[in-house]
Amino acid sequence: MPNKTTSLLKDAIVMAAVAVGKDGDGAGGLQGYLEHLAMDEPKAFASLIGRVIPVQVGGDPDSPLQHEITIRVVRPE
Repeated sequence: MPNKTTSLLKDAIVMAAVAVGKDGDGAGGLQGYLEHLAMDEPKAFASLIGRVIPVQVGGDPDSPLQHEITIRVVRPE
């Protein structure tokens, strides 16, 4: 049952990130954890971004798609 095992592992990873959150006590849930990761472990966060952004996008060569990606990390005051 590799698919079930993989699915369970993914669920467990997300649940752990939700529990940790931004502050170790679950603040902000999954998004809070990712914000923490972006601030404190930017290499790991960049690796995640590389996995979710498509590597290649097909389209009409006469009307190419244009992409703009903006990443803004703001430290709390």
